[in-house]
Amino acid sequence: MITLKDINHTLKPNKYYLCLCVTSLSLCTSSIFAEQQTLATLSFKATEDSGTAEQGYKTNQVSNIGPWQGRKLQDLPYSIQVYSQDLIKNVQANSSTDEIYRMNPLMQLHTPQYANDQPMVFLRGFRVATSFRDGLLGDQFGHGTTIEDTEKVEFFNGLSGFLYGPANVGGLTNFISKRSTIEPLNEITLGSTGGKNWYIGGDFSGKFDEENKFGYRLNALKQDGETQIKNQNIDKKFISLALDWQPTDQLSLQIDAMYRDFNIDGKSADWDFSGKNVQRISAKSLRNDMSWSQDWTNSEYKTERYGAHLNWQANDQLTLRMNYLESQSDRATQLGVNRVNADGTYNQTIPRIYANGMNRRTSQQFDKRTSTYLDYQFNTASIVHKLTFGYQTANTTQKRFKKDAKEIIYENLNISSPNYFPKPEGEMLDRGDYKSSADTKTESWLVGDDVTFNDQWSALIGGAYVKIKNKLKETEQSAFTPNLSIIYKPQDNITTYATYIESLENGGIAAIM
Repeated sequence: MITLKDINHTLKPNKYYLCLCVTSLSLCTSSIFAEQQTLATLSFKATEDSGTAEQGYKTNQVSNIGPWQGRKLQDLPYSIQVYSQDLIKNVQANSSTDEIYRMNPLMQLHTPQYANDQPMVFLRGFRVATSFRDGLLGDQFGHGTTIEDTEKVEFFNGLSGFLYGPANVGGLTNFISKRSTIEPLNEITLGSTGGKNWYIGGDFSGKFDEENKFGYRLNALKQDGETQIKNQNIDKKFISLALDWQPTDQLSLQIDAMYRDFNIDGKSADWDFSGKNVQRISAKSLRNDMSWSQDWTNSEYKTERYGAHLNWQANDQLTLRMNYLESQSDRATQLGVNRVNADGTYNQTIPRIYANGMNRRTSQQFDKRTSTYLDYQFNTASIVHKLTFGYQTANTTQKRFKKDAKEIIYENLNISSPNYFPKPEGEMLDRGDYKSSADTKTESWLVGDDVTFNDQWSALIGGAYVKIKNKLKETEQSAFTPNLSIIYKPQDNITTYATYIESLENGGIAAIM
């Protein structure tokens, strides 16, 4: 029996968007009843705060926030928004993070994901490029951020030094991975991001055994074709696998693996108006349906990511939580730049033009993150304590060749429309040593106490000693970052709080004037 449900065919005006969504496709066999039978009526009701479309996507469920575990969203003294899977599906954010970022009223999309496979946003006025995966910081520069294997997205606004170690002072985004489902899930989605760029994705989940102790979640997507922008093509391959094992009620183990290959031809060029006596032209005068770069330019981003999570409740008082995340990104980029001249023409620079057969790699990124928490719950008279000791560490390394291939500059081009030229002959060269261009390690030791005085009053008290080490420059800095939150609930559906928290961020490199 083949069952197709909820087939939607939607055309969005002004977006050239066509989506055919098969939300359930299942194959199964059934026996033939010898006689008519009456089955019992089954009733299903979503939980009160699961974030479904019928509930207005409202959810009170949130993942562990740093060391804090077990609190609902309403009981956390921080500014957090949670976007559920129903919302992600219904805005058709199946292959890019951009649609989700555009919806958040507290952030502004700075750079779309296709531009350099590096989606960037502004949070509280600060540019944020990196993202977290299941509470651990991902790729240092945000490459390989995936929505296909994401159950929900959590947006944290503000400082988070005690919670996550060194992180952007504006805030962070945390992508929560999809986990196995008790009921079998077989879902296929077919859609278009615009133009001739189509994708087909699959989401499959279930349990291997009758006791529901061992489960899986498999996601895959293939995307290819010319986008809404003429002379620009995107080819993407994605696959992820999540395995869940819960041998007892007190012990659970989760393992994740992901591979992604993102390839773009004719990526839009950046614009530079910084020249002397240059007038910034109106965006309306530049056609946005054509690539302002060369159609032979190519950028490719390959990403692998592996993760593991262990949760062991030794007894009613003691719990051990361990998390691990490792990623590797391989980039080969050609990012064109159009520099506008004072006379209204522009010069176009295309870098890294290699001869056929040469290694085009721009850089490799290696990131490893871990966190370990030990929770101890006890009472002092009527006051309930949940004391947490934690250790967080992150190692990030970037490697590059010493030399890149030559660039080409097309000068004094007419700005009324894009200009296209044949691909020039590439350069064959010895690229020199391949070595680390950045190598840092961060560590954070923390202790926190989740204190409940009564049904109305509680507090979160903690502090972390954070250390950042630059291995190449042989420099090291450290700081203490506190967290103090007082929470008061005058009634069940109202929470008030006051929070003091600090943050620590690894600084950049200032230009020499």
